[in-house]
Amino acid sequence: MSFASMTFLVFFFPITLLGYYLLFFSKTLQKVWLLLASLAFYAIGSLTGAALVLALTLLNGILGIVLGRRKADRGRAALIVGVVCNMAPVIFFKYIYAQGSLLPVGLSFVMLSGISYLVDVYSGDTPAVKNPVTLGLYFAFFPKLTAGPAVTFQVFQKQLLERKMTLRRSAVGCCRFVTGLAKKVLLADTLAQLADIVFNYSAMGRENVTVPALMAWIGLLAFSLQIYFDISGYADMAVGLSLMFGIVFEENVIYPYAAVSVSSFWNRFYISLTKWFRQYVYEPLGGGRQKNMDMMVRNLFLMWLAIGLWYGAEGKFLMWCLWQFLFILAERFLGYAEDSRHTALMRIYTLVVVAFGWVVFRVPDLYQAGQYYMNMFGVNYNGIWNHMTAILLREYWMYLAVGVFFCTPVARKVNNWLVKGRRGWVGKAAVTVCYPFVMLAALLLSISYLMQGLGRPFLYSLY
Repeated sequence: MSFASMTFLVFFFPITLLGYYLLFFSKTLQKVWLLLASLAFYAIGSLTGAALVLALTLLNGILGIVLGRRKADRGRAALIVGVVCNMAPVIFFKYIYAQGSLLPVGLSFVMLSGISYLVDVYSGDTPAVKNPVTLGLYFAFFPKLTAGPAVTFQVFQKQLLERKMTLRRSAVGCCRFVTGLAKKVLLADTLAQLADIVFNYSAMGRENVTVPALMAWIGLLAFSLQIYFDISGYADMAVGLSLMFGIVFEENVIYPYAAVSVSSFWNRFYISLTKWFRQYVYEPLGGGRQKNMDMMVRNLFLMWLAIGLWYGAEGKFLMWCLWQFLFILAERFLGYAEDSRHTALMRIYTLVVVAFGWVVFRVPDLYQAGQYYMNMFGVNYNGIWNHMTAILLREYWMYLAVGVFFCTPVARKVNNWLVKGRRGWVGKAAVTVCYPFVMLAALLLSISYLMQGLGRPFLYSLY
């Protein structure tokens, strides 16, 4: 079940939230209710997935207790067994059975949760958890189940213990959820239609369909915006849902297209995922603290290799991660990320590198990536412009313009100016009255799109 579905919006979420609020007198019962609701959320989409989450929760709970009482050799053996068992279902569904097409949604993130929990117990950073409800909720909490954020058990437990239900927190959470829904349904899914048209034309080959250079660049812009609003929309919805249950998650996407380096981009885009691999792969290997530069290069390469394998075993994902690795490595050697004298040029460089990487991420294989690059630069004798390019621009120009505006910090600055800059009772009344109407309009418009069957799965729920 997706957050951006009528089943979730009309039935599941209202019932879950109402039940949670009715149990205000007992935090323990609220946790039990949330766990049952989260398992139901998963079971509606995949009974196999729900069974696997329960099995992994039980397994990690037992191994965590073993690790908590460990002796060195036994503890290491239990940790290895736990890591292998957490990885096994993902390896089976993603790499062996049906090439990942039947991978239960969110299972890759459950794997990350299991591994981080066992490693933290083994290293003594967190005690073994004996409460099955708390541990089960860590693995199955539905706002983060589908596509993260990938948080550690310490962070989640702290938020679970300190959760507070306030009117302000619920209102902010509701607005964040609606904002994320609008990003996903109105922008990401609509821009996906444009990206699909152009990339599919390119895949047909120039013998069948001509993709002029300008059309190829428009398709790349559409996909770059699609993936941003898809991930950013999900992050807003996850944060908003959690807030309505009194739980605060850190931001997962912070205007990555405003980054001034590729390194900075990955500190802004899907922050929790990059942070997880840095914390549990890069740093245990020695990170970048090694005086030996060869060790730093090796550790960085292995981290990006692990990220590529997490996405999939296809060559395109490994090449995409190698592309990121090479530019991040070059920035470290050249000290580029520390250069703040040419911000505009640095942003252009980052956008070009990231966008060219998205081509490899989007196409089915590396051959198609090569064909798309050739279309972008007119190498296929495809020209610059044709009638279809004009039709696509006429139909989608407004979505492209709105997308470019809202993917930059300019949108937030305008919002802050409107909120903080209001003067007198007239200005305050205007903002106070208009904001709820804007949110209501965004919600109703998103629902109308969903009722027409225009919704799509979240991109990261496929990995």
